[in-house]
Amino acid sequence: MADCLAYPLAVGMRELSIREAIETLLENLSVASPPNLEVSSIRMLVELAKIGHRAAITTA
Repeated sequence: MADCLAYPLAVGMRELSIREAIETLLENLSVASPPNLEVSSIRMLVELAKIGHRAAITTA
């Protein structure tokens, strides 16, 4: 996870159910800077990570 946090982080919008779990994870890891991109689609998170522009946390 530390490797992922070296990249700009993209997360789902607060309306997505996974977001609460991600917020808790980031708090537990003492991540100081919040995600810098919110998107409304898990598919978009995956695509952003695949092309290397962001790290993204999603469900399996």
